[in-house]
Amino acid sequence: MPDTFLYPYVRFLNASPSMGRASFFVNDQPFFTDFSFGEISGYKQIPSGQVVFRAVYNNGGDNIIYTTSANISNGDVLTLALAGGENTRTLLRIDDTTTKTDYKVANLRIVNLVSDFEGLNIYANGFPILDDIEFPEVSDYIFLRPDTYSFSIRDEENGNVILDTGNQTLAENKFYTLYIIGNAENEGMSVKAIFATDAMSYGGQYL
Repeated sequence: MPDTFLYPYVRFLNASPSMGRASFFVNDQPFFTDFSFGEISGYKQIPSGQVVFRAVYNNGGDNIIYTTSANISNGDVLTLALAGGENTRTLLRIDDTTTKTDYKVANLRIVNLVSDFEGLNIYANGFPILDDIEFPEVSDYIFLRPDTYSFSIRDEENGNVILDTGNQTLAENKFYTLYIIGNAENEGMSVKAIFATDAMSYGGQYL
């Protein structure tokens, strides 16, 4: 099983709760269309070199939400998350690891995309595993014993439970990201957890 990627890949996550549906373009070509809040795509191969990424409203190519560019190398694997509030939206680049571990563990990282929390503490089956994850922080991968876990997301400031994920099964030698998304303050908004299986789980170039 190869441990590197021959080509660059990207996936997109709509983590902006107040804007409705969005589409995502790569070098002016539509890649993923009409994504609602909380939707995450699979991985798709992209060109290497200087690449322009754009989020637009409802597949409207001229109705731009945010544009960014990046120099992409062969082997890069990334998630672009549309995050933030009405006046603070951004496309955050979140790079996947492309290095396998030799340990027979499950690998989990946490990404806080809720802009109105000072920090988040993460518990697994009642035990603390990460603390004070700020917006828009991406934690390192941590090792967990392969098992079924219920994760609790708590406000770092007062310890209140924000969200319980319910049972999630983490497998040996797999890589996962838990994205915490949403808006805690606006009426009618809610905080959600998105579990995603990361690229190294698929074994090198075969995405």
